[in-house]
Amino acid sequence: MAYRARKQALKVVQGDQRGQYTRIRDYLQAVLDTNPGSRCVVTTKHLPQHPSKNPRFHGLFYCLNACKEGFLNGCRPFIGVDGCFIKLSTGQQILAARGRDENNNIYPIAFGVVDKEDTDSWTWFLTQLKDALGGESGKFGYYTIISDRQKGLLNAINHVFPNCPQRFCLRHIYQNFQTAGFRGDELKKHMDAASYSYNKNEHLAAMNDLKRECKAAWAWLNKVPVHTWARHAMDFTCKTDLVVNNIGEVFNKMILDVRGKPIKTMLEGIRTKLMVKFNTNRTKTKTANWEIFPTYAEMLEEAKYNSRWCQSLMAGPNIYQVSSGDNTYSVNLLHRTCGCRKWDMTAKPCNHAVSAIVKAKLQPEDFVDDFFKKEMYQKAYGHIIFPVPGPNLWPRTRTQDIEPPVFRDKVEKQQTKRRKNQFEKPAPRDTSRMASITCSNCKLVGHRYTVCSKPLIPALAMRQNQH
Repeated sequence: MAYRARKQALKVVQGDQRGQYTRIRDYLQAVLDTNPGSRCVVTTKHLPQHPSKNPRFHGLFYCLNACKEGFLNGCRPFIGVDGCFIKLSTGQQILAARGRDENNNIYPIAFGVVDKEDTDSWTWFLTQLKDALGGESGKFGYYTIISDRQKGLLNAINHVFPNCPQRFCLRHIYQNFQTAGFRGDELKKHMDAASYSYNKNEHLAAMNDLKRECKAAWAWLNKVPVHTWARHAMDFTCKTDLVVNNIGEVFNKMILDVRGKPIKTMLEGIRTKLMVKFNTNRTKTKTANWEIFPTYAEMLEEAKYNSRWCQSLMAGPNIYQVSSGDNTYSVNLLHRTCGCRKWDMTAKPCNHAVSAIVKAKLQPEDFVDDFFKKEMYQKAYGHIIFPVPGPNLWPRTRTQDIEPPVFRDKVEKQQTKRRKNQFEKPAPRDTSRMASITCSNCKLVGHRYTVCSKPLIPALAMRQNQH
């Protein structure tokens, strides 16, 4: 009785789960009318085993014009794709494509609703995404796509985006690594070192350490294409060194409170969240007194601080030899490259580059890529996501009504929490209302960096002075 009563109450508050599918085309037409340039597509099909008067809902693609234009003109050509379950008894899933903005935050591009996460569904979704973006590449080059190595997804990416560089999420590779029987902190340490190394020599050294520790683990990891998980072999077009698909998890958490609601209520909930996010980010840049985003300004301050231990000698026009301890690197200010390859990949001057820039009596801030400056951020969030009217103002499309997908209702408590991997460590529980505070400056417990007695590191000093 309790479950039935709760179900009836939710129907009154959130709307009818089945009834909202009937006019889904009318709702999407209202989105297109209020947000011109958007791409909203819904597909249907007939199920012989579940006959109905009208075709049943099959798939939906949702890309707002503001998200599309902002990504094309203001974001790096980097796309993370992932899927998550809708918390309803339909068993359907949300597929989403996300980018990264100038502050390294999630930038939603498009999402869709499909029956299940397989090759056909991903191929359809990625084809719609490709059509919305205008092809495999934009004004900044080919898109780099990062995924979780799901077999159906990989087949779809290879089919729809054959010319785009791919990356695999290191966390999911490590899960497969554990499932194959290779566990232990030492193996993970060597795997991380091999992945996060910016140059080939450091990568090979880490792989040799892994081989000495466990030859079978080394052989397993060698089967994964190196350019998909090791920084030194990745492409430099997207200007990011990200090796994990955590932007997917951030989006899943962002829509967590609407994933269990009926289809139209869920879509409107996501659109509203995006509308508020875009307006907030667009507004805050109008009063900001910085040109480089604070996140990257702090990184640059750290590079300046570490450059004190580098020695630069001019070898020719715009070419410098930079020594750091026992290591020596070649820095080219014209091409914005460094032998350590960190500057090449991230488009932010490393400490070696900063040393050469200072030697040339130039400003390091002038060598930060435009992707991390206010102007590009304003382009990313410059378009407005307009409100969508209620059902009483929706246009009437001359199409058949859509029957809902097949629901698998059970008179019991529904599974809503994510099923964790068998090797995943449980999150620590904080049983106290007063959690301990760790200083980000001295790493001691009991105080914040704002009252730390030790000299602040450059990044925190800059943060305290409000950039």
